[in-house]
Formats: sequence, structure tokens, C-alpha cells
Amino acid sequence: MEFWNPKIERLSAEELRELQERKLRRLVENAFEYSNFYKKRFGSAGVSPSDIRRLDDIQKLPFTYKTDLRDTYPTGMFAVPQSQIESVLMQIPEVGDHFQIVVDRAGPMDILTVKVGVTESALSDRIGALMQLEERIAKQLRDVLMVNAKVELVERGTLPRSSGKSQKVIDLREV
Repeated sequence: MEFWNPKIERLSAEELRELQERKLRRLVENAFEYSNFYKKRFGSAGVSPSDIRRLDDIQKLPFTYKTDLRDTYPTGMFAVPQSQIESVLMQIPEVGDHFQIVVDRAGPMDILTVKVGVTESALSDRIGALMQLEERIAKQLRDVLMVNAKVELVERGTLPRSSGKSQKVIDLREV
């Protein structure tokens, strides 16, 4: 039998529950710390991140409604500030000065793409090396910020600019 992720798929029920609880706690802490929307929503519900310890505690979390999404469109519910994405990217030597966040929708799912301008030294005619760099950047975003993003490498200077600054967030979703 083949496994997509053997390490995770072979966990015991107890180990899987512990992993899920740890990820739930981290997700709630992140939403509370970095999203004004969720900080207010949790406060109104009388819930703080310290109240969420077990999977059963998910019942304490307030619902998010369709109107919330409309009322906070386009970036009001982001729980990862652009500055944090930039901080992760700037730790990677091959990344240039500019990046762009593109939010789109595929069916019911929002898709996050981070377009990254790379240094000239990072450009290579070896496709494998460029794919490894994309994967490494995506892994850093996932590991540090819990953000699943598609990463696209672009040549330095090709990202659109507005008044000398990159347009950092492009939202292609239709409300």
C-alpha cells in the first residue's frame, strides 16, 4: 500500500489526535493574534485561545458567516500580515526585494499565490533548481506562518508597480 504522507498516515489514533489538537491550538492562537476580525469575534463569544486545548473545544469557537466574508472583503480576515510574509521571504538569499500576494478562487476554495522576484544569481537554466527554490519558499511559508501558498518565481523587476512600490495584494475573487 502506498502512502501520500507515511509519517502522518501511520500515526496511532492517539498520536493523530495530539497532532490535530496542537494544530488547532496554533491556528486559534494565530487567528487571535493576527486577525482583528477574529480577536473581536472571539471576545464577543467570551473565548480566548487558552480556552481551546482539546478537539472538543472547537464547539466554543464562534461561527464565521458569509456576511462576515462580504463585510471584510478583500483582506479583512487575513491572519498573516504582509510584513510576516515579507520577513520569511527576506530570510531566503535568492529572493529579491519584491513580492506580490495574489488571492484567487478555485471552486469553493481560496487559492493563495505568492509571486516572488528573485535575484539574478538565483535565475538558472536548470528547471530542477528553480522548482526546488519554489518548494523551499513554499515550505518556509508553511512551516513558519502556517500558510499554504503556491509560489511563482518571477524575474526581478517584472512585478507590476504603483508609484514605485509593488502592488502587494491582488484579489481576483468575485464577491
